[in-house]
Amino acid sequence: MCIDYVYLEDVSRQSDTVTRHRLKDNKPSNPVEYKSRMVVKQARAMGILYDMLPVGMSRRKANKTNYSTKMKQLFWTLEFCFCLDNMQERVLEHSCPSNKTLHGVFENLLFSEKPQGQNSYATIRHQVRHFLDTDMNDWVIGMKKEGAKRNTYINLTSLLHQPIKDCLSGERVIEYPTIFIWLKDHLDPSIQLEDKYTVTATAAKDKDDEMINANDKAAQDNDNASSSGDSSSSGSDSSDDDDDDDDDDLDGNDDAKGNDLDSSENSKELNGQVEGDSSGAGNKDQTPLPLEEETNLVNSNEALPTSQ
Repeated sequence: MCIDYVYLEDVSRQSDTVTRHRLKDNKPSNPVEYKSRMVVKQARAMGILYDMLPVGMSRRKANKTNYSTKMKQLFWTLEFCFCLDNMQERVLEHSCPSNKTLHGVFENLLFSEKPQGQNSYATIRHQVRHFLDTDMNDWVIGMKKEGAKRNTYINLTSLLHQPIKDCLSGERVIEYPTIFIWLKDHLDPSIQLEDKYTVTATAAKDKDDEMINANDKAAQDNDNASSSGDSSSSGSDSSDDDDDDDDDDLDGNDDAKGNDLDSSENSKELNGQVEGDSSGAGNKDQTPLPLEEETNLVNSNEALPTSQ
């Protein structure tokens, strides 16, 4: 009894040890790496070609992009470069929700009386004071295109009122996007802006309607083809039935001819039998006389006197 109790205690301790190790293995060893993997996963799920640099690089250190599991949303670090002639002011804005528009980000950064964030907005506004005197409609906005030639940007001017996630969708981003702002009157001719193709809700609905109409038309064509195939098959079946009827008629004629031939042959056989019977009867009338009667007849003939 004591041995069984000790055995059960050992099994219980081993089970507890395995459970603790399992919980330890499931828990991420490095929370920072886990958060980075979540950012990459969620960004790529939105169609963004997102990459991160090795740990220790300055751009990696400056990046504070994170994913909120509670709000199910990415909060971006955005780099803004305000360019005027040969001057360039660089500003980093953190914790920008992915569903917020660029117009809302600029409004909070430059024009809001009570901006939300941890930046020194008074200093930033002094540095870019030339842009404060103009309207946003007078700006040219472009995002740096990673891996492209120098001075090549994605034109985001028409996407000012679109969410950040739509602006970044389909583009390659390393750590965080870099957005350049120019004044229309001071745009460098060497700047190459590439239009970004976006699908609005109306365009997407129209495209879906076109696809539905195309599918309906294809289904109707298939139905027409199948109905024509059925009619042709029924026509072929009827022709086959007619052919079968003709064959049956021919077979009936052949059978009739065969019956006629059989009847003629039977009649011939009957005629032959009748002729045989008649010939047999004639032969019966001409049966030869017995031998004794023949000798008597000869003797009687000899006894008759000859006429002088």
